[in-house]
Amino acid sequence: ISQASPYVTVVAVDDCSRQELLDVLEIVSEHQPKVIALDVFFKTPSTDSAQVLNTLSTTPNLVLPRIIRRQADGQYQYTNFSFVEKYVDTHYGYVNLNASALNDVIRDFTPWQITANGDTLFHIATAMAKIADPDQYNKLQERNKDVETIKFSSIDIPIVSSDEILYRSNDECLSRYLTNRAVLIGDIHNLNDMYITPLKGLLPGVLIHAYSLQTILTASYTDSTPNWLNWL
Repeated sequence: ISQASPYVTVVAVDDCSRQELLDVLEIVSEHQPKVIALDVFFKTPSTDSAQVLNTLSTTPNLVLPRIIRRQADGQYQYTNFSFVEKYVDTHYGYVNLNASALNDVIRDFTPWQITANGDTLFHIATAMAKIADPDQYNKLQERNKDVETIKFSSIDIPIVSSDEILYRSNDECLSRYLTNRAVLIGDIHNLNDMYITPLKGLLPGVLIHAYSLQTILTASYTDSTPNWLNWL
């Protein structure tokens, strides 16, 4: 029997305008979550909106999404921004999934990538865990694995709609699912962001990141048996 995660919440913002999304972000922040991450990209970034920059730069413990790409030398670098084509003084995490095609089954995530000059690029779940629970982040770091298996079983991620937040239809519910939790904000019905998972069927990228974060925060890791034991 699955139980609702006590640590992670997803806020669904399908079809929200940029302004509505900023309003959602501000209201979520008012409920004092441990960390907030945006997993939203606009086709046309805002290049000069003072309001956008002010909201993003003043939201505590905010993680913004980036995309990383492998360069010719095999190293990874960040590429585009999501909201504004300007650097915002906050935290960043890449949202790349471990899939080479849409029909790949997403089973794991890569916690970080090291650049040629030694900088560490964090997966969005890793960046959130580092803020929300440094002890669990340290456990992940001590494992020093290239990839970690995502635990999808026995847990459901609570989803709060943007309407519930914008219209404040149930403040008690909002406090329950936002306060002192890790909150990811993104689309859950975008057909271009749906991926196959081994236990949950098709899931949007933001929910896969939520399960990755849940795995870190609960230290629900899966270790492969060594080759010699498999041989025996």
